[in-house]
Amino acid sequence: MADSTVSKAVAALLCCVYMAAAGAAAASTGTSRAQSEMQTQTISETRTQASPAPSETLRTESQTDVETASADVRKMVALTFDDGPSMPHTDKILDLLTANGAKATFFVVGQRVADYADVLRRAEAQGCQIGNHTFDHKTLTALSAQNIRTQIEKTDDAVRDTLGVAPKILRAPGGSVNSKVRAAADKPIVLWSIDTEDWRFGGKAGRNTPANRDQVIRAATENAQDGDIILMHDLYAMTAQCCETIIPRLREAGFELVTVDELMRAKKIKMEKSAVYRSAR
Repeated sequence: MADSTVSKAVAALLCCVYMAAAGAAAASTGTSRAQSEMQTQTISETRTQASPAPSETLRTESQTDVETASADVRKMVALTFDDGPSMPHTDKILDLLTANGAKATFFVVGQRVADYADVLRRAEAQGCQIGNHTFDHKTLTALSAQNIRTQIEKTDDAVRDTLGVAPKILRAPGGSVNSKVRAAADKPIVLWSIDTEDWRFGGKAGRNTPANRDQVIRAATENAQDGDIILMHDLYAMTAQCCETIIPRLREAGFELVTVDELMRAKKIKMEKSAVYRSAR
């Protein structure tokens, strides 16, 4: 009987010890689980704060792609006008440039500068570039080296007297250039990649017809490419008329109309003295 009582007491004690141990283990497990959940939540919150939301990431990449694409597809041409200045044709062309947010380069004949100083100053004030087209519009390849330099220097002086600065670029009349001309020139020589031939039609009486104007307009616009330099002349009424269509049509085609200097800078072409440039391609 005594032995039975002792056995029951021992069993009861062992049961209590077991239950206490089980309870402690359960409490420990619950604490670990809670700590683990808190750590997981903290890590999740940290990741969320460190990384932008997917939509924000996509938006940023999209904006960057658009900006890069815009820079890549930027198209430019340089309209250039020879043999002026003149009135009222140069003035009308300047009106059209202003109305269309455009610029151009005017290669001026030195002996005309003093007579048309006001229009030349207006062109410069509008951001247009003034180039040297010799003093008497002589074919430079037919002249001596000294006479070539005289033609260039006299025009520089005439423009400097009017604007305070000499032209930085030269265009030889008729595009006539050889080694002698290059050696005598102290400026980059700018020719062209598109000849509208307005000089052929506009300079002759009776040829300012709708058909001829259409030919000049198509020459300037249909095959224009990024980097082209387009040749026209601001001596003729027909050229000014054609520009009423040429300038807005080029703008509608996505071209920026800039000066020669701006075109070359944008295309990262460094112009060198005595070198010949026909385009910025």
